Amino acid sequence: MKTTAATTQTTTAAPTSINFETTECGRCGGTGSHGPRIVQGGVCFGCGGARYRLTRRGDNARRAYDALRNERLTRPAVELKAGDRILSPAYSVKTVMGGQHKTTWRTVKAVKITDGQVNVDFEGDPSLYLSYYFSTEGPGAIVHTPEYKATLDGIMAEVAKRFKGAWLEGQEPPAKAEPKPRAPKAEQAPKPVPAPRTFPNKFAGQCAKEGCGATVEAGAGECFKDGGRWVVQHAADQCPATAAEEPAETPAAPEAPAPAPVTEEGMYRHDETVYRVMRSESGNLYAKEFTPGTDGGGASLVYAPGAIRHLSAADRLTVEEAAEISRSLKACVVCARRLTSPKSVAQGVGPVCRKRV
Repeated sequence: MKTTAATTQTTTAAPTSINFETTECGRCGGTGSHGPRIVQGGVCFGCGGARYRLTRRGDNARRAYDALRNERLTRPAVELKAGDRILSPAYSVKTVMGGQHKTTWRTVKAVKITDGQVNVDFEGDPSLYLSYYFSTEGPGAIVHTPEYKATLDGIMAEVAKRFKGAWLEGQEPPAKAEPKPRAPKAEQAPKPVPAPRTFPNKFAGQCAKEGCGATVEAGAGECFKDGGRWVVQHAADQCPATAAEEPAETPAAPEAPAPAPVTEEGMYRHDETVYRVMRSESGNLYAKEFTPGTDGGGASLVYAPGAIRHLSAADRLTVEEAAEISRSLKACVVCARRLTSPKSVAQGVGPVCRKRV
């Protein structure tokens, strides 16, 4: 363990010094340098090149030391006067070449108070611009008084007595804090795998339950994600009975002939819903559902996913049937436009839309 000492100076004798607990900088490994030279000259910004850092105990002691010193030795900036010897903080010099004045003891030459600031000029070479600005509302500066040494020695003794991370020069440093042993983690039982979250199926598909494989109509079952893909299944206890589960003596019912599929464009009606079948650019047929509005206004044709699979050739409307539906809804079922003129209402479906039927 490395230590560093915070010391002060007087004109007569050096006061008792105090040490704060430090440890090797973990960022640079105690070398003081880290990273390329183009970044802060290669100096480790964790320790500032000092090769060590205060421990938690040392940092707490140093904070208490600084607080007591500012409380008992600081004089407000507005009370400073010429001849006072104060601890001048470090500050940059605003010149063409720039520069930096370090923290040290300086003698006040003149004090000027203007616009909430206290401008303090120090004795020395005028070319060095030895001046500093304090705020009238700020804490001020530490002033070297005849009682300074005794007060500072008392502060050091008090901090070294109260905190384990500090000790006076000549004393034995306190034992290093041992890390608290960590309690072993209790073995946790494996978490049960939750059932997959299901949603109502928007599209039809083949049931994924074992032994079923029947078609699940859109909205009649549920779907969930399995291994990155969506699968569909019947709801609980809704899978249809398979042929293997039926009694052997029951003769199989004759299957109804499958309805003829839709092969042409036109207007169709299934379960009281009107559809317009169209052909895409790729040649596939798809259906749009006709949604009536209010008094003919607001009608629309919206793409109905999967609806083409439920339609058959027998559902196709004739021109007269499409016209009758258009007259009753006051909107053309082919283009969804509102019928306003008496001629349009009488015809139901115009000559252009008749070709599409």
